[in-house]
Amino acid sequence: MTAAPHIMIIDDSAYSRRALKQMVEELMPEARFSFASAGDEGLQMVLTEPPDLLFLDLEMPRMDGFTFLRILMARNPLPVIVISALNDEQNILKALELGALDFVGKPTQQTSTRIYEIRDELGDKLTLINSTHLRQREVKAVETIPRPAPEKLVPAVHREPSHLIAIGASTGGPGTISRIIENIQIQPWASIVIIQHMPAGFTSAFADRLNRTNPFPVKEIRNLDRIESQTVYVCPGGANVGVAKGRDLRFEYVPARDQDRYEPSIDLLFETAAPIFRANCLGIILTGMGSDGTVGARSIREHGGTVVAEDPT
Repeated sequence: MTAAPHIMIIDDSAYSRRALKQMVEELMPEARFSFASAGDEGLQMVLTEPPDLLFLDLEMPRMDGFTFLRILMARNPLPVIVISALNDEQNILKALELGALDFVGKPTQQTSTRIYEIRDELGDKLTLINSTHLRQREVKAVETIPRPAPEKLVPAVHREPSHLIAIGASTGGPGTISRIIENIQIQPWASIVIIQHMPAGFTSAFADRLNRTNPFPVKEIRNLDRIESQTVYVCPGGANVGVAKGRDLRFEYVPARDQDRYEPSIDLLFETAAPIFRANCLGIILTGMGSDGTVGARSIREHGGTVVAEDPT
């Protein structure tokens, strides 16, 4: 961010706006703020003077947060953290798929001093965002036109892939991954595995969403699942997954190592896949924060594979 980052808070609760401002000021005393009490008001302000970072509520009069995100990401994509009491799996995933970088759940829907319970979580996210200069990141517009469910492709027999595409992502990843998977064709000799930093439970819903909107199978990985060609796999939140080669190719749960900050770990999946698939391994690192994937990407390259990384600028 710049020396004096501009943060906009869009929330219909005046108390929440003041509380969020106070919490941010404790961490970033140099920040300057702007405020809006509804989505339509905030949209006009954003298009006039884009902030460096935007906090967004979902429940607001006239224009809710979801509608705001759709319009914003189509017209002028910006880093957005959703802060809302609508913190169930469906709403969190919907906000992330529409382009939000992250989601912080309010402790209660009522105006309450309990909002200060999110101070530490908010601080962690601000620290990471500040360190990666997300204001400079290009965010692609999100497709919002509903599509009919595609005809499902079901492989006739079990076939091990000779090629693996491993996609690692953190904050801001679900929307980008959704667009990639919706526009990719999987060859009969290849499989895809997604390592998305998400809490336990949310990856199952994420896999189900992808499965409903794509012609090939998308499934959350279970321990010792055989790896099948023309299939997309999603690593489960809260568990590390590696690739193992015995009589056949399988995914296996692996205990977290000291260096694994996130579970699932992008590094661990990349490192275990690299010596098995070698030149036939493609590692893709997408939007996110932190350094997870750096060591694994190096391992893929050392074994003759290819690595593609999203430009942070």
